[in-house]
Amino acid sequence: RGWGDFGAYVLHGNFAMYPKASGLVCRSELQAERAYRFGMTRDDKGKVRLYLDGNLCASAHPATAGGFRLKLGELTVMHDDDRRYRSDGYVRRVQVWDRALTVKQMGKASGCERPKEVGVCPKSALHLPSARRVSYSSRIYGSWRRRDGRKLGARQSWVADWRKVDKGSEWMQVDLGKKREVAGLALQRHYRHGWQVTSLRVYVSDDGKKWVPVECGRRFKTPYAHSRTKKRSVGFEKPVVARYVRLAPASFRGLPAMRAQLKVCKARPKKVKGNQGMPKVDKKGGKKGS
Repeated sequence: RGWGDFGAYVLHGNFAMYPKASGLVCRSELQAERAYRFGMTRDDKGKVRLYLDGNLCASAHPATAGGFRLKLGELTVMHDDDRRYRSDGYVRRVQVWDRALTVKQMGKASGCERPKEVGVCPKSALHLPSARRVSYSSRIYGSWRRRDGRKLGARQSWVADWRKVDKGSEWMQVDLGKKREVAGLALQRHYRHGWQVTSLRVYVSDDGKKWVPVECGRRFKTPYAHSRTKKRSVGFEKPVVARYVRLAPASFRGLPAMRAQLKVCKARPKKVKGNQGMPKVDKKGGKKGS
């Protein structure tokens, strides 16, 4: 049996399986006039995974439409007659496999190169770089002393060239001085005006030349804040290891403006080898004095 009206949709700017009760909705917001690689797998245990540009963005064991079991030998692509749900796009290529690819295999098949990732850090702190370790693609508003966006709570803000945001060529770059574990970032709107970057992409590099997108180029949302003191936080699925980090605005309100700091993992506790810190025991079974 087919899925009927159920299946993979673009719902209100998000890649998802319909109905939403299936619990499969990707958080990354899609942009118009841009091609994406959508992926779906279903393993032998009935777990369905959704991928956007090779990045795992949702997973669940849905009960709808027979658990979205694939029908061999048939694939239907449709558009909706309701204008609210029409994407007016087109399908460039369809690939199918006779097995459920692993997360790593799906990323490779989608052309996703990931930076080095580590386990979740127990604690993180906001990193405040010196002015000489921060650079910008352009700064178009205000005097030079008021164009710095490296510090939250400051009266200065960075404003990018709005004409270049759609091209992805605007960025704020931070040099951490050495390789660090970066868990995310925090962002504020412009200090004086109601301008704000409302979504961005993050790129990292070890040498400042070769850049790799975080989470396969995921578009991280930073919803508009009506208060200039309100912080919008972005967390990565896994901390990434890098020295250089670029924050590239993808959408904005008013003008692409922000004040931002990276969240850097604090030093992890060192693993204790052997019985360090425990009382030593002699061969006769008695405890030795310290």
